[in-house]
Amino acid sequence: MTAREAHWGTVVLTGATSGIGEATARRLAGRADELIVQGPEPDDEVAEVLAGIRASGGAHVWYLSVDFTSLTAVAEAARAVREAVSTDRVVPTSAVSRDPGNRRRLADLYMDRLPRFAS
Repeated sequence: MTAREAHWGTVVLTGATSGIGEATARRLAGRADELIVQGPEPDDEVAEVLAGIRASGGAHVWYLSVDFTSLTAVAEAARAVREAVSTDRVVPTSAVSRDPGNRRRLADLYMDRLPRFAS
């Protein structure tokens, strides 16, 4: 196993339910031992996304819903993760945009760069 293929241990990935974050989660599912994915949606709204992430690799994947527009919610989520596991890496991919179309344009712009970032 090369350094590039090495497992990343326990990884927290923010913004993992769509766009670049979801694509990154799918890549990390094959590299992390445990993958804590965060997004703003309730659990039931991301069940299909989570199933796809889990099917992408051998990591134990669990989901934490977080409102990234609230500093209090982010702090509470960080506290919950810290109390639950020892984290090896944090990969911040979350973004907040008031224009849903803008999120899609940004994801399309950077999607071709993801393989270099996650490899």
